[in-house]
Amino acid sequence: MDLAVDTIRFLYDLIRFLEGNILLVPPDAINWMIALGAVVILSSVLFYPKFVAICFDPEFAQLRGIRSNFYYLFLLVLAAVSIVLLPSVIGILMVIALFVIPPAL
Repeated sequence: MDLAVDTIRFLYDLIRFLEGNILLVPPDAINWMIALGAVVILSSVLFYPKFVAICFDPEFAQLRGIRSNFYYLFLLVLAAVSIVLLPSVIGILMVIALFVIPPAL
């Protein structure tokens, strides 16, 4: 009987991990997500021209005086923060889709 209950719990946790559930996220985690989401959006808006420059041609951006290594690492940190925050809410399947589909278009 315990094996059946453990199997059902495992499947429920697996589905929650794959698909996410915002109702099961604690309120303080939601506050962290809102704060860090605001940081990601604000920094994306403020540094958009520099991000575009380093994504298309980092060498030319460096010649123009942009510290391309710093902004490249900063862009990677923003992506990492997004990847860490999103799975508990929208699920790992949607996170993978959000990062794979836009470059494919």
